Amino acid sequence: MPEAVNTTHGGQPSAPEATPLRETRIDAAHTLARSTTADSAHTSSQSQTDEAPFDQQAARAWLTHVLPRLKRQARQLAAHLQARQEELDRREAEVNARMASLENAERAAGIWLATRRSELAEWEEALKEREQALSALQEAADRTERTRQDAPPQPAQQEESRPHAEQETELARRQQELEELAAALRQREASLQEAWAAVEAKRAALDEGQRALASRQAEWEEVRAAQARQLEEQRAACRAAEGELARQRATLEAEQATAEAALAARAQALAEREAGLDAREAELNQRGAQLAERLAWAQQAVAGGSAAGALPAGEAGSQEAAELYRREEEFNARVARQEASLRLERQQLADSVRRWEARLARQRQALARQSERLDRRRAALEKSRAELTELHREALEWRIITEELWAELAGQYGSAKVSRSAAELRRRLAAAKPLGAIHRLLANRRRR
Repeated sequence: MPEAVNTTHGGQPSAPEATPLRETRIDAAHTLARSTTADSAHTSSQSQTDEAPFDQQAARAWLTHVLPRLKRQARQLAAHLQARQEELDRREAEVNARMASLENAERAAGIWLATRRSELAEWEEALKEREQALSALQEAADRTERTRQDAPPQPAQQEESRPHAEQETELARRQQELEELAAALRQREASLQEAWAAVEAKRAALDEGQRALASRQAEWEEVRAAQARQLEEQRAACRAAEGELARQRATLEAEQATAEAALAARAQALAEREAGLDAREAELNQRGAQLAERLAWAQQAVAGGSAAGALPAGEAGSQEAAELYRREEEFNARVARQEASLRLERQQLADSVRRWEARLARQRQALARQSERLDRRRAALEKSRAELTELHREALEWRIITEELWAELAGQYGSAKVSRSAAELRRRLAAAKPLGAIHRLLANRRRR
């Protein structure tokens, strides 16, 4: 039989007591069979021996003992189910709050990544502008060098070429500076490319982690929905069982009252019948004694009569004696019939008591079977709750891992691609809300 479960305010089972309280569950009552002529015919063919009277006090004591335990069990079951409902609601609220917090963190990280991406774009634009300026200066220097080589200076123009030499020196110095700047830019570009490759690698790792997280979360949501449906079905079954127990208890109480009233009425009628038979027997005994006295008196009168009047007196005494004997035989036959009827009624009452006791035994067996079924349902409910708790814990662990990964890559990772990837994944999950579509999406991802 199941133990009574005591729950705390938070819905968690309290520590077990030293002696666990055990309750007896009551199953559906069965309709009492009514007495029929067939039963009477069947019982009349049985033994005519007297049976022991039905112990109404014991049956009433047993029912009085069972009904409070049934009520207490129903109250405990209702309180236990209410506590489980509150615990599930609280856990669902925690999950929703955690998801909202994660979405806020995701939006903040997306904004930061977008800012970093815009800064990187600005740096690339500045680098392109400086490369264009360097190319223009290089082209100007090349044109000047070609002009100087194509037109060599004359002796008369050497004095005039001195400013040109100074310009060439200045141009060479500027060209060296530009080369140094170009080398620095190339070095900067190489470092940026290395950083970009590292960012791309980390982005790929984060994308893979996001895909795994999304797949795991979709699976968890699916299992959670299935577990929630199963828990709801089990709650509905428990509520239906509780209602059925209440109806069965009412039926059992009504049948108990009806049976007690019928048994009390039959016992009272039997007692009255016995009292009437006793009074009738006493009356018949008294009349028999009177008849015996009259018969003795008649015999004495016949024996002591005169010879003349002996024959008529003897004939009258014989007739009176025969009448007395006939009445005595009728009385004995009537008493025998009444005693047989009384034994038959006692036998019928005993048979009714035995049938009622057998019906109670069958009801107890049915109650035991129903109690076992309720125990199995309760065990299944506990198992489902444990599985749901484990899935919830795994989901929280994956969320914490994702947050730690984002915190680690916050200084190096751009947000534009991550935001687009997350938006695309959410769009596909939103389009695949039915469980079959989500299953196909997960299967495709696993194959890839």
